[in-house]
Amino acid sequence: MFNEDTQMKIHWHQLNLSHVLIPLLALGPVGSAAFAQVSEERASSRALEEIVVTAQKREQRLQDVPLSLSAITSQTLEDSGLSGIQDLAQMTPGLIFQETIGRQTTAPSIRGIAPGGFSDPTVAVMIDGYTSGFQRSGNNASLVELERVEILRGPQATLYGRNAIGGVINYITKKPDEEFRGDLRAEAGSYDTYLLQGSVSGPLMEDKLFGGIALGYRESGGFLDNEFTGESNVNDEEDVNARVSLRFVPTDRLEVNFTADYNEADDAYGDPSYVYPNQYLTGSPPSLLDVGAGLVDFNDIDRRVDQVPAGQGFVREEATFVLNVTYDLGWATLTSITGTSDQETSIISPFTREPSSAFDFDVQWDIESWSEELRLASQGDGPLQWMVGAYIFDNQRERSLFLDFGDANWALFQQSIDEVENLAVFGNVDYAISEKWSIAAGLRYDQEDRKLTDLLLNREGESSIEEWLPSLSLSYRPSDDIHVYGTVSRGYHAGGPNELGSVAAGAPESYDPEYLTNYEVGIKGQLPDAAFSYEVALFFMDWEEQQVFTAFDTFNRFIINAGQSEVYGIELFGRWNPVEGLELTGALSWLDTEYTEFFNPIDTAPFGIDPDLAGNRLPYAADLSASASAQYTRPLSNGWDLRLRADMSYVGDRAFDATNLFVADEYFTTNLYAGIQNERFELGAYARNVTDEEFLNGGFVPSPGFPPLATLGDPRIVGLRLRVRL
Repeated sequence: MFNEDTQMKIHWHQLNLSHVLIPLLALGPVGSAAFAQVSEERASSRALEEIVVTAQKREQRLQDVPLSLSAITSQTLEDSGLSGIQDLAQMTPGLIFQETIGRQTTAPSIRGIAPGGFSDPTVAVMIDGYTSGFQRSGNNASLVELERVEILRGPQATLYGRNAIGGVINYITKKPDEEFRGDLRAEAGSYDTYLLQGSVSGPLMEDKLFGGIALGYRESGGFLDNEFTGESNVNDEEDVNARVSLRFVPTDRLEVNFTADYNEADDAYGDPSYVYPNQYLTGSPPSLLDVGAGLVDFNDIDRRVDQVPAGQGFVREEATFVLNVTYDLGWATLTSITGTSDQETSIISPFTREPSSAFDFDVQWDIESWSEELRLASQGDGPLQWMVGAYIFDNQRERSLFLDFGDANWALFQQSIDEVENLAVFGNVDYAISEKWSIAAGLRYDQEDRKLTDLLLNREGESSIEEWLPSLSLSYRPSDDIHVYGTVSRGYHAGGPNELGSVAAGAPESYDPEYLTNYEVGIKGQLPDAAFSYEVALFFMDWEEQQVFTAFDTFNRFIINAGQSEVYGIELFGRWNPVEGLELTGALSWLDTEYTEFFNPIDTAPFGIDPDLAGNRLPYAADLSASASAQYTRPLSNGWDLRLRADMSYVGDRAFDATNLFVADEYFTTNLYAGIQNERFELGAYARNVTDEEFLNGGFVPSPGFPPLATLGDPRIVGLRLRVRL
């Protein structure tokens, strides 16, 4: 599939990356994405701070959790200058945010477990333990005033339930307390890119009530040109974020935390349509491309035309409210998490890639979700720790498709309502067999009912699912600094009815759940005297009844159970402070993915495609991805410090579809920062994607007869940053 030039390019990038990673990896197994070091005086001490996480819904040291986990704290987010959740993938190998037709259609995948098309997510994205359950929720969540981001790899269904088949991303907000905090950050960069973020928090009623507010605004003028019209920078973006936090502590036993989160995004529809030479060998079967000829130089191809009125394109508003109540019973802790969210999304796009569109389409989603989780967890230091809980989830998603056949003559083409009700009970026990050995087991009963109503066809489709989701882990701790573990867990991705218009055209009425079983062994440890921490995880995952997104044509798209896959992998993470003021991190993910069974009846033999795709690798699964960072802080004078930082990220080539004919090249990016700072002020300059690497964030083939669509990653952006702490 790869020519000699491509192979040489891949080899060069891997060699180039090895110059960064080998000095870290050669020290031993590299450690948990301990990007989460929290130290107020990092430049004056080499010691690694202890990281506490809540990945298993109780406070634990990061290295005591028997699964592969990254914890990225606010300090790391601030130091690296990340502004959006998609940036998290730059420092988390194995995590990929796949784009289809823009950042508003971005969905995360972990370890190659990616959702098909616009189906439910395979990674549960949460804010303070609440998830709306929609694939694209949280795309514009603000990173301001976050305590940390926890990224759990592998199926987490026992504690997190539906659709956590690939993992979990949990954004944990900062809780206001008795200390007054204020922060203002401003950036200005290339392509008219501007960022303004501010937050303030503190006491409202002494020792009882605390509050905080965080605001953010970001805009980018875009970097894509429309060669048909002569317009420049047609893919502009704009974000507005707001978060309000309240913390009420009426007694020493009761604590109430409330978070209201709002984000709004308004993007122009300026995504390019990449054209391949000789793209169709014969006829117009889906995904059949002559990729051997390679991409046309993206500077020379015709851009996708931006035909929508000003201010339209991708428009999204999302509001999320989470109430977390914790009561200390003395012998146990009772926790209630109540969440609700409302999301409205509209995608208005020209249907063709011509200067005058024959017709446009407008896809609208209106999504409302609500959930309640109630948990009771043991307290104390005894050998037996336990937890029981119950969960209820309700989601309603209305989808409307409008077509404009010219002269603003909009017509309603499709309209449906998808309703989901989910009930679950779960439990988990952890027993210390001895000082060195412990065992943990969990079980969840999950019941989901789903109904799809087509309002135009006046038809309904229903499905009902019941699942038992177990997990088991064994831990061995030869010392306080080393944890060896083995774990087995099972997750599922819910099934449901297909769009009834597609059913009328011949698609199956429904699709079944898909199941993923994870077998994992790992070691986590640290060398305190050397200021070094590490983690190694080896895993095998068996993916059964795999859901595949396919289509008869542009409008008749549906899901079938056509695949079974196997995934092997190794993950390495580490952090090292070799000398005072210098912090190094390294991380690597290697995957071997393969469809062991996959028959796609839509890709038919008359067009020259073998519908048996067994042996192909999974879409969006990079065989190799890695990251490394180096930060050096040096005292200057009068309380000022010099801070230098470099963040490097490598992502190997990925297939964007199951046929493996639409393949994106590997890429390597570097971000640099240099600045001065003291306790109150910071002034610096940054450069993202310093080498101006050209790469694709995602792509897909819409339907038979259409060329492949792909979205381009950001070019080099340089700018200035100013930060003031109150």
